[in-house]
Amino acid sequence: KIEIIPNIINEEFFNSRYDKNPSINLPLFDYVLCTGNISNRKNQLNLAKAAIELNINLVIIGNVLDGEEAYANELKLLVENNKNILWKREMKEGSTELVNYYKNCKVFALPSYEETQPISVLEAVCLNKPVLLQNKEYAKQKYYNGAYLCENGSVKSIKKELVKIYNSSIQLDINEFIDECKQDSVAEKYKILYESLMSEK
Repeated sequence: KIEIIPNIINEEFFNSRYDKNPSINLPLFDYVLCTGNISNRKNQLNLAKAAIELNINLVIIGNVLDGEEAYANELKLLVENNKNILWKREMKEGSTELVNYYKNCKVFALPSYEETQPISVLEAVCLNKPVLLQNKEYAKQKYYNGAYLCENGSVKSIKKELVKIYNSSIQLDINEFIDECKQDSVAEKYKILYESLMSEK
């Protein structure tokens, strides 16, 4: 028996959904945002190369995953040599600063090779941002409806989808399923599940 319950989105993202006040003191504008641990699986390096070749801004937020130091060093070199890329390693979950980076991005990108249900993408969807993922099974979930999908993790494939997003003037529809990721909603699903399991005993 399988019961599927979504991940929880921090309430600060829901609280900020309809806040239209622009944030100030952000170092880059019209940027691609990517958050999460730095690792080869998440493919931040090719995303950075795509941003460089397109001459668009990129903000990466995340610490280096254990064992991924060599990969992170390659990324560090790109960041040091390209002013259109910003890498911030430390940022508190659900903080005003983190939410502001989401609110002000042009697109959220996670061209990862493998995921289950990345919360970082759910957070972007909550704020109604265009999302770029890789064409893998994790990207087919209802919470990611309408996502742009690069066919593979190559720089060329990522660039192709980024160009589509930056040239698009289409206003995204609010994802009708994303409220299922509210804390109270997820807690209620767990409660119902536990009660059903106890009743079977």
